[in-house]
Amino acid sequence: MEMTDLEAIDKLFLDWTEAGRRQDAGALAQMVTEDGEFWAHEAPPLRGREALVVRMTEFYETYDIDQSFEREEIVISGDLAFVRGIEVNRVTVRDDADAPPLEIRQRAFSVLFRGADGAWRFARGMTHKPPEEQPG
Repeated sequence: MEMTDLEAIDKLFLDWTEAGRRQDAGALAQMVTEDGEFWAHEAPPLRGREALVVRMTEFYETYDIDQSFEREEIVISGDLAFVRGIEVNRVTVRDDADAPPLEIRQRAFSVLFRGADGAWRFARGMTHKPPEEQPG
């Protein structure tokens, strides 16, 4: 039975999470369009698959990550999808057993394209850390 677009996109997010846990930068790159561009909070833009592999390989040399995504909205129109939600990154320093894990929650917005092969891939993405919650 063929997956619906929503099921295929949900699987893409799960596959991304699993590849990150395995520290498989090459697998991550295959889930991104050739011209993918991503803007992370307080970081330079990441453009293209090759740049993603370089940056993630460097990241994995120092950190382990467990990432999840809490979808708040999805719009699918033909071969284009927009996904908005909260990205949660639980990061630990690999060579420092005393360093406490850090949890980073940030807003995330992604644009996905379905390629000629029928696979959905991340094409654009933006994350931004929300303001600190004010007591009150």
